[in-house]
Amino acid sequence: MIQAHSTNHQQEIVVRNIVKEDLDAAAALSMKCFGPDMSLKREHIESQLEIFPEGQICVEYKGEIVGTALSLIVNFDDYGEKHTYYEICDQGFIRNHNSNGRNLYGIEVGVNEKFRGMQLGRRLYEGRRRICKELNLDSILIGGRMPFFYKYA
Repeated sequence: MIQAHSTNHQQEIVVRNIVKEDLDAAAALSMKCFGPDMSLKREHIESQLEIFPEGQICVEYKGEIVGTALSLIVNFDDYGEKHTYYEICDQGFIRNHNSNGRNLYGIEVGVNEKFRGMQLGRRLYEGRRRICKELNLDSILIGGRMPFFYKYA
């Protein structure tokens, strides 16, 4: 279970696991960060919490969820270099999570743009490193999507 507190200039930042009460806020943040075509919806994050709650973390600032990092465990060799994002994360539902796998695979990181510059992304990646260490995994891998890329392609 992830929980880390930090006080910086009277500003409290908490990194913790996402819980069911956070589902709407986490889905809203995904929508804000990735837009309607790429965001993970409430049902995706709910599935992730049911399957691998330890791998779903958020950063909270003054009681508001302002960042999330979502992940699952895989054996990367089962997917190889040419996998797709949607294949490796099961369209966002992570039903292919392998609790006996060796690699933590990060499928989403999002930080509310109003709170950028506070090193919140770094805190989320530190949270992932703690998960990897606690579960004795070999590595952390990440998959990326480029929100709104179609506007510039």
